Amino acid sequence: MDTAQKDNTRISESAAGTSAAAFSRIDIELTWGLALRDIRVRYRRSIGGFLWSFARPIFLTIVLWAVFSHILRIPFNHPDVPYWLFMLTSILGWNFVTGTLIEGTYSVCGNSNLVRKVPVNAAVFPISVLLSNAFHFALALIVLFLVLIIGGWFTASWWLILLPFVIITQGLFVLALAMFTSSMQVYYRDIGNGLDIITMAWFYITPILYPLDLAHAELAARFGPWAWCAYLSNPTAVFAAATRRCLIFGPNAEIHDATLLMAFSATTLASIVLLMIGWKVFHKLSERFADEL
Repeated sequence: MDTAQKDNTRISESAAGTSAAAFSRIDIELTWGLALRDIRVRYRRSIGGFLWSFARPIFLTIVLWAVFSHILRIPFNHPDVPYWLFMLTSILGWNFVTGTLIEGTYSVCGNSNLVRKVPVNAAVFPISVLLSNAFHFALALIVLFLVLIIGGWFTASWWLILLPFVIITQGLFVLALAMFTSSMQVYYRDIGNGLDIITMAWFYITPILYPLDLAHAELAARFGPWAWCAYLSNPTAVFAAATRRCLIFGPNAEIHDATLLMAFSATTLASIVLLMIGWKVFHKLSERFADEL
């Protein structure tokens, strides 16, 4: 019996002792078991291992950097930070959010055998997806830190203390979305397909290819202050800007630090409220998961 089969056996045994009423110790063990299984399966029989997870954002960064820097020539007025590094820092966080959201959307349907056979708390599935993607994100950040230090681009400031809170808030936000989408996917199988289209558009309204100060200047000049406020209501825009401020940018580089702090505080509060609503909706809909699957 290989490692994956052993993991599946332990997961089934843990699930058999849980209930859908409350998140118990057994649910926690099952969540960790599922997350570890996903990590092991992803890197099993892979020579490159984790490097493949980092290769994708690097390759995407190279392609986008070539197009937007040398062909479209997006204005980037931050000479202390290479444009490719700006993009790479942003793409890592974006991949964490969208990877968790898309995988989380299919997590309940993908574990339909467990849902049908044992009284499992279905919330363990999107949460385990979050944990496994957080593991990959953490490894990618370690590599990014090494690149920043070796290249001399790391900007040490008190903002670095906020980086764990930025990551945690990202996790809360995407988990809230995954609770909605994974529960709806059980009833309407078009949710995942629609989400692929939405994330493509979402990518371009998030400041990954362009700095936030450019978005501010263009939106304020063409549509007025209300458009800029609406833009900052996009949580991924705030996460991207906050991550860059923690790692590569100095004070007031893209927008004023006070504005960024206010936007991040509002995003954190909104993420918590959204998660509370998503949790209630998920557990209400989960009552019929076994019948629908």
